[in-house]
Amino acid sequence: MNKRLQIIIAAIGILVSLYSCTKKTTSVDINLGREYYPIATGKSITYKVDSTIYDDFTGNTYLTHCYIKDVIDTSFQDLLGQTAYYVKRFYKSDTATDYSFQNLYTVTAVSNRVEVMYDNLRYIKLVFPVTYLGSWGGNGYINTNSSKEPYAWIGDKPYTYKDLGKQFKNDSLTFPNTLTVFHMNELLPSSDTTAAITGFAEYTYSSEKYAKDIGLVNKEMMLIKKDLAIGGGKRRGFALKMNCIAYE
Repeated sequence: MNKRLQIIIAAIGILVSLYSCTKKTTSVDINLGREYYPIATGKSITYKVDSTIYDDFTGNTYLTHCYIKDVIDTSFQDLLGQTAYYVKRFYKSDTATDYSFQNLYTVTAVSNRVEVMYDNLRYIKLVFPVTYLGSWGGNGYINTNSSKEPYAWIGDKPYTYKDLGKQFKNDSLTFPNTLTVFHMNELLPSSDTTAAITGFAEYTYSSEKYAKDIGLVNKEMMLIKKDLAIGGGKRRGFALKMNCIAYE
C-alpha cells in the first residue's frame, strides 16, 4: 500500500469518526420540562384549600377550609385534532365527609405548551422548554377587558418561570424539584394622603408551583381592595392557598 492510499484511508476514518460524533450530538433528547405536568389516565392529586375572605360590609374576616381532588379521566380528540383529557374535580368540606363530584375541566398537552380549559376559560399553564428566558401570555385566550369579576383582575400580565429545580415544602409533603410560574404581584397605592387613610388601595398576587413527575402542588391567589370611602379603608376580597397533600 503506497503512502498516498494510506493517507486517504486515514482521512476517511477521521471523517467517519467525526460523522459518528456529530450524529450522537444532534440526537441527544433535549429536556423540555414536560415532566412538571405529567398526564395519564387515573392520575390524581389531592389538595387542601385555605381561604380568607374579607367582608367590607361587616368588617369581618372569614377563614374557610376544604379539600379538592383532581382525577385525570378519559382522553378525547378536541376540535383541532389534539389529544386532550377530561379531569374530574371532587370536593369535600372537611376530613369527616366524603368527596362529591364538583365539576369537569380539560387539559391539553401539545409540543410546546400545556393548556387548561376551566370554567370556559383557557389558560396556557406551561410552555416548553422550561427556562428562565422569556415569558408568555398565559391569559391570552381570555377577554381580560371585561369589567366582570374575576376576568378583569387577572389581567393580561406575562407569565414567567422562577425558582427552577428548587425544593418546596408545605405542612404535609416535601417536593425536591419544583418550578414556580409567576403570574402577577402588583400593589396599587392609595391616592388619598390623609392621615385617616393610608396604605394600598388594591393588591393582586398569583403564582403556581409544579413538582417534577407530579404536577401542580401549590397555588396562591390574592385580590384585596380597600374601600377608601368606608371606615378608613375596609378590606374586601380574598386570599387563597392550595397545597398538595397526596398524589397517585
